[in-house]
Amino acid sequence: MDIFRCLFWIKNNMVVSVLYQSDGFHIMKMGGRKAVPLTDSFWHEWKEYAGMCEGDKTDFCIIYDDKPVISENLLNEQCDSKYCIWNRNKIESAVKLLEIKEPTEIRNENGILLLKAGYFMNVKKEDIVLMKAWYMKSDKEAEWQETSPHKQTTLIKYYKSELQLYKKGYEKNE
Repeated sequence: MDIFRCLFWIKNNMVVSVLYQSDGFHIMKMGGRKAVPLTDSFWHEWKEYAGMCEGDKTDFCIIYDDKPVISENLLNEQCDSKYCIWNRNKIESAVKLLEIKEPTEIRNENGILLLKAGYFMNVKKEDIVLMKAWYMKSDKEAEWQETSPHKQTTLIKYYKSELQLYKKGYEKNE
């Protein structure tokens, strides 16, 4: 069983697929084109271009301006959340390949800002393109944030120990 991880950028009914492989993200050209129309047959064609076989799973992030209709078959092939990779950093890495020029804010479905793309210099608020991201959040990111110790330099360790000595002396005099 393989897991096909892909970010779909859907804007103005055109789709760009950014496939994640072991060596990073790559734009997947379908029929030699980077952007293809979002038709009723798109999801079936994508599976063929990606090389999905029976029993393979998907892990995708969809960034859209108008919510697309996703193939029910493709949704049923979603992997478990423990195998998902999507978090803010992965989404940002994939979006960088798209070379977005217009000021764009990408928010999750709860409206929380995930990232900004494009050029924001001297831009009016009404000129900012708003996109939404739908994805299954990676469990690994949450685990890593909770269990990863903060790295301390030698200088920080020294001052931390000095502060602890100072705190002990201060507590004695109270």
